[in-house]
Amino acid sequence: MVSFIITALFAVFFFKNYRSSIISSTHKKVFQLLETLVERDKADLVNEIFEKRETALRLHLRQMKKTESVDGIALYDNGGLLLLATESYQSQKKLADHIVNGLRINPEQRYISTEQSDKYIYIQAVSVINDIMGFILIDYNLRSVKKELSDVQLL
Repeated sequence: MVSFIITALFAVFFFKNYRSSIISSTHKKVFQLLETLVERDKADLVNEIFEKRETALRLHLRQMKKTESVDGIALYDNGGLLLLATESYQSQKKLADHIVNGLRINPEQRYISTEQSDKYIYIQAVSVINDIMGFILIDYNLRSVKKELSDVQLL
């Protein structure tokens, strides 16, 4: 009986740690996906913001939005005011000052909000050589991630 209890406790401990590591790994992968999505087009976005090429910016955002689970993307100027957003995406008109100021201090920093349990709000400076041209916000839906994680819930 004692060995059964010890084995059961060990199994519970093991599966909880296993689940935690899968959750952590999944969140890292989502973060890397969002970071790569921005980094891939960053040089073009910088040039298009600088040259005020709205049509090209819209095309870029539309292309980026085709990524699975991306619900919307918004682009802000270097003061944090909305420049444009993908169709039907209701974004905030201005980024919070503490986010803009934090990204100005360190343009390499990334901001992720997990306040809403069903999505990530990812914000990154669009800059070249520490000269910030604007900010990009990506609204990433976690439904598919949560479905995968629910398949892992063993307890």
